[in-house]
Amino acid sequence: MLFIILSCIGMATLVLGVVWRLFPQKKVGSILGYRSQRATKNQYAWDTAQNYAAKILIVVSQLQIGVAIAFYLLMQQNPALQQYTAWVVPTSSAAMLLAVVVLTEIHLSKKFG
Repeated sequence: MLFIILSCIGMATLVLGVVWRLFPQKKVGSILGYRSQRATKNQYAWDTAQNYAAKILIVVSQLQIGVAIAFYLLMQQNPALQQYTAWVVPTSSAAMLLAVVVLTEIHLSKKFG
């Protein structure tokens, strides 16, 4: 079950990242896209944030799928790991999505001060 959930989350995030990369939001403050105070300062910051966050989201989604596969293989060898399912799914998903925000903000901070 965990494998299916993590895989679906990873695949959905991957699709979102690819779509976001191919069709970035053009206007600052658009409803969709990566929005933060730094990202909405000007058009160049907005474009940079959209591009960078989409790249990171794609990488993070691949990591999420990798975690799903690794945890599935570990559970096949040791079924006792099933008890950790309740916290592995939300924790790994939240941590990886938080990484998108943190890494994008670090990038914007370095680029725009």
